[in-house]
Amino acid sequence: MGKLRAVLDGSEYANGANDTCKSALLTSSQDLLAKYPNVTNVSDEEIPDLITQIGIAVGTRDIWIVMVELGHVISQRAAVGRTTLGHVGTNVNLYCEGLPTFERMCKGIHEITYVSEIMALYLWLLHQQELETLKHRNISALENPIAFID
Repeated sequence: MGKLRAVLDGSEYANGANDTCKSALLTSSQDLLAKYPNVTNVSDEEIPDLITQIGIAVGTRDIWIVMVELGHVISQRAAVGRTTLGHVGTNVNLYCEGLPTFERMCKGIHEITYVSEIMALYLWLLHQQELETLKHRNISALENPIAFID
């Protein structure tokens, strides 16, 4: 977000240079997508939506509009969706679609802190964290438990 904010607030993109600012924000957004979540293939359907949100962001000087659209692009690849930007810490009702095991795990009412655990499980992030913990404790672990099977 800092890089996009710097582009939006840059002196070379004053109010009279909106088209230049939009172009720079689109380039920076695509660079961020490629560098961090490794989204190198922004589709032709996603570009107009991104350009529209960038136009709104330049007009209102609010970078969050672009961040939300980038979140949608990333979520589409990860098959993870969300409908809100924040919560007050109350329980949430989840509606999930996907593998039957995943649906059973997450459908229903859950504490908001549990949502991140569900997403980490679905994206296999916890397994990698456990491997890193074992490595730091000098315990050997197979990176890929079925790699030795032919």
